[in-house]
Amino acid sequence: MVGELDPKPQKIDQEIHPIIEVKDLTISYGKKPALKQVNLKVQEHEIFGIIGPANSGKTSFLKALNRMDLFVPGMTVKGKIKFKGTKHGHEF
Repeated sequence: MVGELDPKPQKIDQEIHPIIEVKDLTISYGKKPALKQVNLKVQEHEIFGIIGPANSGKTSFLKALNRMDLFVPGMTVKGKIKFKGTKHGHEF
């Protein structure tokens, strides 16, 4: 019948890899840390939000993901950021 769901879900044999993977990310401005040792994985189709109080590192995190830290004097990024399993800008 049209519109019926298959009661037997299909098994997918593929291993699921995160779209974004952040490991041991530390961001500093001079000697002042903005973020310390951040680890996270974002899966495909996952909704991901960043919230927090002022000066908690949200914008710094996004700059690091987008490699915009290269244009910010004094901003130091350490750790690993991978996009679809490949190195994306930082791996220290």
